Amino acid sequence: HLAKGLLGEKGVVSWMRPNTELFIWVNVHEAIKGGLTFYESANGVILCGGQNGDGIIPPAYFSAVIELHGGMALEPAQVRLLERAFTGCSRVVVTKLHGGFSGSLVLKTDSYGLDGSRDEPTVTKLDDAKSMLEEVAKTAQFT
Repeated sequence: HLAKGLLGEKGVVSWMRPNTELFIWVNVHEAIKGGLTFYESANGVILCGGQNGDGIIPPAYFSAVIELHGGMALEPAQVRLLERAFTGCSRVVVTKLHGGFSGSLVLKTDSYGLDGSRDEPTVTKLDDAKSMLEEVAKTAQFT
């Protein structure tokens, strides 16, 4: 089962839990070219039988993976910003370091290139929800 977006985003039907720790983006166009078939159910959920009917979408069709460690939950806008900030990475592992003085999230982010090589760890600071939504809106203008 796949969703068209993140829990809480407009028009998204999802049974995703608010404390989801693993987000996977699928390159549907490449998967279809590779022979996978996708269906939309009556309630708007996307279904895929996987490769050879095994129910598994091969990782080669993943365009991004974000893992949240330590029981951390993020708002959809925060997850979207991480996805955009780490474009070109096959996987990003996120661990909360501490909250900043302004209440910001301070995160350790370990990213991996498309070839699987590990990039240098970085520290990523996420601001309050209002600032995040404004930043996502600004970023969306350029994508």
